Amino acid sequence: MQRPLATVVIGGLITSTLLTLLVLPAAYARFGERGSRAEGTPHAEA
Repeated sequence: MQRPLATVVIGGLITSTLLTLLVLPAAYARFGERGSRAEGTPHAEA
């Protein structure tokens, strides 16, 4: 009974860690600029 539950918990921890470290920063980098321009904040041109 405990082994399947432990598998699900460990899988959830690994998945949430990967999402936090890889997917969320990529999403902010991709879509973050759109929000700052829409709000009228100055955007530094490189």
